[in-house]
Amino acid sequence: MFSLGKTEWLKRLFGCVVVVAIAFSCAAQTSRVAGAVQGSVVDQTGGAVAAGTVTLRNQGTSQMRTMLIDAQGFFRAGELPVGRYELRVESSGFSPYVNNAIVVSIGTVVQIAVRLAPATVQQLITVSE
Repeated sequence: MFSLGKTEWLKRLFGCVVVVAIAFSCAAQTSRVAGAVQGSVVDQTGGAVAAGTVTLRNQGTSQMRTMLIDAQGFFRAGELPVGRYELRVESSGFSPYVNNAIVVSIGTVVQIAVRLAPATVQQLITVSE
């Protein structure tokens, strides 16, 4: 059978280690070209708002990402391309919250604390004869 000498075996082993190291380095770099937005949603008393949606819209590309608010009032959107975003939070019984000044940078996590106000009551009065 075919047999490698000790130096040839070491060269091949070193070559494999270099290839694996480069592959891991490239994978690590791709995860650093994005950022994240996370936060909490509370009502006026400071209680967690446990239902609703959070929508992030990239103002440069108009791409949107929508996520649900969890039972503790938290949300997180990871792997967002860098750029300026509009954040919109909506929950039943509350007025929508909009923030147009969210800036996502490489490798950062933007923390947002949202306080929702109760929706205003609208009345429709119909008068008939």
